[in-house]
Amino acid sequence: MADIGGSPPVAEPGIESVPVQSGRSRGTKVGIIAAVVAGALVLLAGAAVAFFVLTSGRGPQPETAMPADTIAFVKIDLDPSAGQKVNALRFLRANLPDDAGIDIDPEAEDPIGNALSSTGIFDDADFTWSDIDAWLGDRAAVAAVPNGPGEVAPALFVRVDDETAMTSFFARFAPDIAVAMVREGYAVIAEDQQIVDRIARSTRWLTDDSDFQQAMSALGGGRILSAWVSLPAAIAAQQSLSDLTGASLPSTEAADVQGSLAMGLAVEPDVLELLTVADGLVVDGETLPWMPPSDDLASLPGDVVAGVTMGNLGDYLGDVLALDSVREQVPDLEDEVAAQLGVSLDDVLAILSTSATVFAMESPEGLDAQPLVGVRLAETDTTTQAAVEGIVEAAGGREALRIEQGESGGSSYVQLSVQEQSDPFTALSRSTAGPLADDESFTKVVLGPAALTAYVDMSTLWDYVAAQSPGTETYRDITAAGLTWEMGSEDENVTSLRLRVAFDGN
Repeated sequence: MADIGGSPPVAEPGIESVPVQSGRSRGTKVGIIAAVVAGALVLLAGAAVAFFVLTSGRGPQPETAMPADTIAFVKIDLDPSAGQKVNALRFLRANLPDDAGIDIDPEAEDPIGNALSSTGIFDDADFTWSDIDAWLGDRAAVAAVPNGPGEVAPALFVRVDDETAMTSFFARFAPDIAVAMVREGYAVIAEDQQIVDRIARSTRWLTDDSDFQQAMSALGGGRILSAWVSLPAAIAAQQSLSDLTGASLPSTEAADVQGSLAMGLAVEPDVLELLTVADGLVVDGETLPWMPPSDDLASLPGDVVAGVTMGNLGDYLGDVLALDSVREQVPDLEDEVAAQLGVSLDDVLAILSTSATVFAMESPEGLDAQPLVGVRLAETDTTTQAAVEGIVEAAGGREALRIEQGESGGSSYVQLSVQEQSDPFTALSRSTAGPLADDESFTKVVLGPAALTAYVDMSTLWDYVAAQSPGTETYRDITAAGLTWEMGSEDENVTSLRLRVAFDGN
């Protein structure tokens, strides 16, 4: 990754732009070129679920050529090794839906070009993938940059292997598109010459921004696909972003939001990881509450099919509900809870102020029967069997639930399960499997204790789906999935959401 420390870099001399000519086809051609590059990105990003060993730390990144006021970007490394590319494309071909309309032949001389051509993306163009591939380098990014107060415009940043070939391409096929070399071997492409010229004349870059540096540092390297967004800038231009993306973004005009988000896709030999990091997140002057980590899920037997653990939901919800911005939105929440449940909100939060785990196990009757589902709350002074029974009875649910005291691994729990089903806690106690903490599938997708942890044994899930709905398409290469919400230490204002998916890789 490029050096982001020290004094601000300056624009390199000798920048030249291809002039923009008037013409109706400008937007269409920009769209086709962007779509072709994006198509290659999507193919390689999708293919990443095979065997990419990522090397995105080499050489300058696209953000080294982005101006300091960039609002957001998505970038990708386009240069996996040839063997990895073939294996990846094989995996993608095996797992793409039949109606995807993409023809992938890993053994072809130019599999990426063939796949792009099969989508019809070049049908309205007078150039082919090979014309772009002749100059396109190993990295590319699409960014949203300011274009006036509250307005944004898209800009495509690409690493250029052959500047002469690029200049020839645009002179021949798209003379009405604005393009210029910026710095560190990157070119910027946009519809508006003004945008290109402003970026080319920049003297401060996104990599100079301390908030950007901090968020990307928290995300870490080794990501084949990554993205970043400045939340205040995105909110200030949310209407323009909605128009640009065609998506209806939630209105946040009333909120003062600070901080940034960084997202990245990384792949180990048999695990795909999607990580989202929120750094310095402050809403209306208040930081979000902290939840302690829990490893209760890891202590369950390895034959648990799925489970979710929360570190301390009651305290967390209590802290969230105490935020001024939340109180303004739900000022009468206590009265509403009391009216609906017949108990106070404080009593509900009190029994939830502990580690809580929901789990599912295979029924003794096998996959043809419904899984056994249980809930256990680590016993505390406020989370007792009597307290839970009181809340459930007040809410009118006591007849449907079995509530009892139980122990596991030296810890005491309040246990809840459905009256009509077999006892999941008896199944837990009789299990001969070791703990999930020692199960390879679990440890691949759950890296350690977190504020919230969710796990699914996908191999068993596919068996269940096949037993319940014969003929249903399943993706048996995917063997396990884990989702963790990590909140760092209580003094850090960094949270992350980590999704890991394990696959066979053969």
